[in-house]
This record gives sequence, C-alpha cells and structure tokens, in this order.
Amino acid sequence: DDSSSDDILTYAGSEPVGDFIVVQVNKTEKEVRRINYTTDDDSGWLSYGSVAPAAAEGFSILKKVQLDSGYVLFAEFPKTALVYQVFNDDDSANGFPVYVVSRSAVDKSNYYEKAYNWIRMFIDDSDNTGSSMNAGFAAFDDTAAEGLMYGAAYDSLDDSITNINSGGTKVNDFTYVSDYVANIMWDGAHLNDFDYAITLTGTVSGTNIIDFGPNAGGGMGLAIPQSDVSLADAAGTYFLLPYCTDMDETGYEMEPMKVVISATSPHVKVFQYSANTETGIPVLSGDLQALVDLDASESPGSDPINEDFATTAGTAGANSSTVQNAHLCHGMYVLPSSGFVLIVSFDPGGNFFGFTMSDSTDNEIRFGFGIKDAGYSNQ
Repeated sequence: DDSSSDDILTYAGSEPVGDFIVVQVNKTEKEVRRINYTTDDDSGWLSYGSVAPAAAEGFSILKKVQLDSGYVLFAEFPKTALVYQVFNDDDSANGFPVYVVSRSAVDKSNYYEKAYNWIRMFIDDSDNTGSSMNAGFAAFDDTAAEGLMYGAAYDSLDDSITNINSGGTKVNDFTYVSDYVANIMWDGAHLNDFDYAITLTGTVSGTNIIDFGPNAGGGMGLAIPQSDVSLADAAGTYFLLPYCTDMDETGYEMEPMKVVISATSPHVKVFQYSANTETGIPVLSGDLQALVDLDASESPGSDPINEDFATTAGTAGANSSTVQNAHLCHGMYVLPSSGFVLIVSFDPGGNFFGFTMSDSTDNEIRFGFGIKDAGYSNQ
C-alpha cells in the first residue's frame, strides 16, 4: 500500500478546477505538504497543530497551519480521506478546496467490471457562474469492451440527467504511472503534461477520484454495491468543507458547516458552522431516501431517476452484469424537498461522504466532502 510509510500518509485527488493534487501528512513531525502537479506549486512541509474543540465549534479532528498571511484548515479520517483549504486572515477562502483520498497503487485492470457512485464538481475560476455539480454513477465494462465507461448524472441546477461519457473513455485509455501512483490518460500530443491529462487515483477497496484536467473539474467515485452502508452505519456528526457559489454572481466562499446524519427522522440536518446541533436551527433538515427507492414523482423525467440513469447511460448494452445494474446506486441518498435539493453518497465504511446541495430559490450550490468526527461534542 503506497498510501503510508511508518510516518507519512499520502492522499491524492483533485481541486474542482481540475488540478491534480497530492497531500502528505507527517504524523511524527506534525507537518503537512500540498503539491499541485498541474501548476507545479509545492507548499513544502508546513507545521500544523490540533485545534481544540472549544475553538473548533466542537470538532476534534481539525488541524491548522498558521501562515505568514492567513492559515490552512484541514480535517482527516486517517488512511481514508482528507479535506484541505487555505484561508486569508479575514477568513475568506484563498484558492480552491482540495478533496483527496488515501492513495494506493491500483492497476488499471482492477477497474474492469467495477461500478461507483459518482459526484462531479467543477469550478470555473474565470467565471464563477459556470461552476456546476452532478451526481450519479460511473461503471467500467469488461475486458472485451476494453473497460468502456458507462454513466449518467443528475444536474440539480438544470434538473436534467446526462450521459457522462460522450467521448467514449475506456480503462484501456489509461496508463499506470508509478511516479504518481495513478492511472493517467495523456493527450497524445502532450505526453507527461498535466495540462492535458485525466488522472484516476484511489484505493483497491474502491474509493477513487477522477481529475479531468484544467478547467474540467474533478469527480469522486465510491464503490457499488454499498447495500451494507445504512444510515445507522453512517450516523454521526460530520465536518463539511463545501464550496459555495451564488450562480447569479461571480465569487464564492468556503465556510465550514456541520452535518448530522441519523438513523431516525430527520435523517439529515445541515447547520452553519457555529450552530449548536442540539438546540440550533438547521439550514436544511429532512428524511433521506435511498435513490433506488425514489418514484417517478421525484424524478425530472417520467420514470424513477435510477431508470432514467439506465436509459441515458445505455447500460443495457454493456457486457457486464455489474455495469447493467450500476444505475441502482446503492449507498446514495437523496433529500427530495422542493426538487433534488441534497444528495449524499457514503463511503463503504460510513466514515465520510460526498455532498451536493442546491438552493433553487437563491440559485446557490454547495458541494464537497464531509468527514465524520467521532469525538464531536457541542460546545
């Protein structure tokens, strides 16, 4: 497993602008390092300290790096996932969020006949109103089909479902590159240039991030089936570091939030970061439904959304039965309030989730990772 040495954990993934990112954490020396292979930016090793729960609104997992101007906040579920963000002294975001997962050497042959719940996150850094989010599934066919990818995603802003692989990407298009512990699809005319690369990184167990390259965004995949991930397994309080944009204006913010998942009603409560989760008023709350259980009345089409996924992606034409059934998206939950407002995709261990939330009234979108904090306590 290349994700760790005796002292250093290595995570790989993406910024939602489409940059390939690696984050390393040296537990012994209490240092963190962020490398952007797309821009060749390397933070070097930075000293961090734990943030006491009393100063972190009850969270016990927050780490902080003090910079000459501003600071870094990051939260980690060890050997699983990590979120990382630079802030200015006035607490405004500096740059874009980083969402990374534990990195292992995954031979591309491991992706044949595998299916994933999938979230795509895109930030247009030249025009914020072009930012978007999608949630659905991605699956790779068998060796005979060269691992052709099938997939469909729901766009809550456009209230539409689209095919995510109009270009015909295949597993065989990727090459494993040991220097980056990643499977990479290079543009034929620009080998070894990350300005023209699609990068697939992740773990053998089935957590993967696809970086689509500059100005194309990033995506996260969590293995299907996840029928063993119940709301009881996922129950807890999560530190959420979401990118939030007003689609009517340029500009964005990265303000942490709290999300409480429960096996009892209401299944989900989303709070502002400073709120008390026992007495505070949530931004949004309600009961989650497994995506496979939604009926046609909750779908943008005439069929249940999972059936629309299958039709749009054309999974009936796949060789693999795993791909044919990938549209069921076990492990993905939806809060169908005033449309598809919130979609949560849990990792198999119930330790973190992919999160998308749209507000059609204010035309805002939020997306990101949530990391469970077993030590959370209201302050």
